[in-house]
Amino acid sequence: MRENTLGCIAYEYLKQKAETGDQEAQYNLALYYKQSLCTPMNLTESLKWMFQSAQKGHTKAQYELGQYHMKLIGQELIKDSEGNVYDAHAIQARFWYKSSAEKGLKEAQSKLGFCYIHAIGGSEDLDKAFFWFQKSALQNEPFALYALGVFNLLGYKEHTKDIEKAKEYFLKGIEYGYGTHEIIHFIDQQYTNI
Repeated sequence: MRENTLGCIAYEYLKQKAETGDQEAQYNLALYYKQSLCTPMNLTESLKWMFQSAQKGHTKAQYELGQYHMKLIGQELIKDSEGNVYDAHAIQARFWYKSSAEKGLKEAQSKLGFCYIHAIGGSEDLDKAFFWFQKSALQNEPFALYALGVFNLLGYKEHTKDIEKAKEYFLKGIEYGYGTHEIIHFIDQQYTNI
């Protein structure tokens, strides 16, 4: 626990505001508990305040809940009356990512695309994955740029393979922090004479 007088005064203020229902204060208080700022780390309290903020529509709180549930996938399986098994955390991850993505958060849009590709929290849907990756890539989110590189490298629906466009997406993803130049070398070696 770090002691910082100004930060601790802020913690007390946030706690008071959070208790009145202020979603921004609830979100920030959740971060205080998560990061052990002026209070012992308390993930239960952090989750409680994050959830309250997310329920009120706080975009980043919704994303953080998606992240929380994504880390717990596989730990809580539920069975419906027909015997179908579902992963409760996967369903929650997709739900919270979608809530945040619809408000424009690029990281949530990218994570939602990932959920649709890998059938996390529901069925696979490449159309929706492509849609969310495109929205996220317009904001230069690195993984989304990389994912669009893959879509172009493999070809997608009515789009034929576009090696040059794939390389552009990969390079832009690398520029913003995702991937390495090895993918470009691989593409050059594999597709030189195509």
